[in-house]
Amino acid sequence: MDRFTQHVLPEFDFSEAEALPAVERIDRCIVLARELAADYPMYDDIPPVSERSATPSELDAMESDLGVSIPPELRFFWTRCRYLCLDDGINVGGF
Repeated sequence: MDRFTQHVLPEFDFSEAEALPAVERIDRCIVLARELAADYPMYDDIPPVSERSATPSELDAMESDLGVSIPPELRFFWTRCRYLCLDDGINVGGF
């Protein structure tokens, strides 16, 4: 077990990210994920970052069907891409 706990990530300064609005952090993550995805072959039929985004009318219809408002950050994310798969178990659920 000890051999698995030897690799610890170094400390990271999040102050730059924390200073940004949520929508800017989302945009930066999506851009970076698309750049990284372009460098690696797809291992299945689902690309790691969707090329299509949800339309405002789709999001409005979903809110109406569910009877709840979509949080602004999630709505913004879905207007940029429908989902994000970074790694096994590291996914942002899709629309």
